[in-house]
Amino acid sequence: MLKQSIALIIASLLVVLSMKYLHQGLEGIAIMHAYMVNGFGKLFAGGASGYLAKNAIVLFVIPFVIAGIVSGIYWLFKKGGMPYVYHVMWALWIVLATVVICEYSPMHLLFSTLS
Repeated sequence: MLKQSIALIIASLLVVLSMKYLHQGLEGIAIMHAYMVNGFGKLFAGGASGYLAKNAIVLFVIPFVIAGIVSGIYWLFKKGGMPYVYHVMWALWIVLATVVICEYSPMHLLFSTLS
């Protein structure tokens, strides 16, 4: 328990110290999401079902592609499958879902004015 508490304190300090760079990374993810949603918008209808379909597909594709790229790089060096690929995909999905939720919530307006 003590080791986990110390690790959490250190991770919190690292996040606070690198907040500017993490924010840029999250903005990049949000821009990639918006770009892909607009790209898929040409394939789907403009109604509610089209909106739901393109957002659900993009929310699935982005973590899948990123984990696939990381796994491919791992395979180039180790010549074997990357362990915990699905864990990486779920972690990326959680981060992406959080970014998308924050992007479309009123709190996004508050945080954008504070920067």
